[in-house]
Amino acid sequence: MPTPLGARTRQPNFPHPAYRRRRRAGHHLDSGRRPGSPHRRIADWLQAQGWPAGSRVAIIGKNSAHWILADLAILMAGHVSVPRYPTFNGEALAYILKHSEARACFIGKMDDISNLQTGVAPGLPLIALPLAPTAIKATLWNDLIAQTPPLQGSPSPDGESICTIIYTSGTTAKPKGVVHTGNAMAWGIAGYPRQNSRGKTQEIAGSARHRLAGATKNPQGPGAGSMPHCRGRRGAHADRWLAAHR
Repeated sequence: MPTPLGARTRQPNFPHPAYRRRRRAGHHLDSGRRPGSPHRRIADWLQAQGWPAGSRVAIIGKNSAHWILADLAILMAGHVSVPRYPTFNGEALAYILKHSEARACFIGKMDDISNLQTGVAPGLPLIALPLAPTAIKATLWNDLIAQTPPLQGSPSPDGESICTIIYTSGTTAKPKGVVHTGNAMAWGIAGYPRQNSRGKTQEIAGSARHRLAGATKNPQGPGAGSMPHCRGRRGAHADRWLAAHR
């Protein structure tokens, strides 16, 4: 049985040393165990829209804590995230939003919004994260947090269900969507801390999707498929981790 989202899994060296340093410095990102966590409120708002389960919701912007919270909210609501980096072009963005049939789009921090104006179709709901440019006409994240109750319970999505769709850059052809399941994400998260255990402590928050994006060039790479395709010590470690928490 999958581990419920937001549940704390006891592992050696938990929490990660990098997280402990940030917490001591006063930078605390709510883990989701609190019933009123921001992403639980956004997840409730997403469910209230009445979209079918597995609907696509895009995220555009630079790395930030609220980017991660938006991603968690989409997953907890039973939908699929479609992340896009901020240095895109309007034509590619328009194609991805249409091809993925995105129901809404979270907008985060970015330096130039001109491509949003040409790439986002009129009528697509936009949600502006706290660091988004103020010139964007969108529903504000903080307003939704203030107006929406938190999602109750602990959703447990099927590991074989689609978790995220990462599109290629589209430099040589139309962007192609690479589908990743929940099990693929778990493989990346379980294997990455072990990969870096010999060297310096490194930040790992938000890194899983960037590593999984490498599967577009290596179909048998991290997160590219189901668990039987994993090889090496990291693959075996991920197998044991998943088996212990099903």
